[in-house]
Amino acid sequence: QHMEMNKVIHASAPGGQQRRRSKESDTANPMRCSFITKLYKALDQIERDGHASIISWLPSGTGFKIHRRFHGFTEPFTMRYLQMKPASFFRQLSIYGFRHVTPGFNDGSYCHDLFRKNQIAL
Repeated sequence: QHMEMNKVIHASAPGGQQRRRSKESDTANPMRCSFITKLYKALDQIERDGHASIISWLPSGTGFKIHRRFHGFTEPFTMRYLQMKPASFFRQLSIYGFRHVTPGFNDGSYCHDLFRKNQIAL
């Protein structure tokens, strides 16, 4: 289920980039964790760890927001929760077709039509 979501999200990436591994390679190596899986797990863990003031799901669950991009969303933080540097994180958001929302109430948030809180198998 979740692997299919990764394929769909990747297929909507701008420029038609084809960096997505096949479904078979994901199941052949369960230690490899897709960016989408990491992001879901990280957002949930960050909330449990009490760091939602740095990054959190939007109240609607339709995306997430980085609240403290320059004061909390640093390399040690992203390495701990996402196992990647901030620049790689933002590059992955772009590759997977996330939209950066500006301006308005959700200014600074990132959304994707298939990325919803508590709906990992969308």
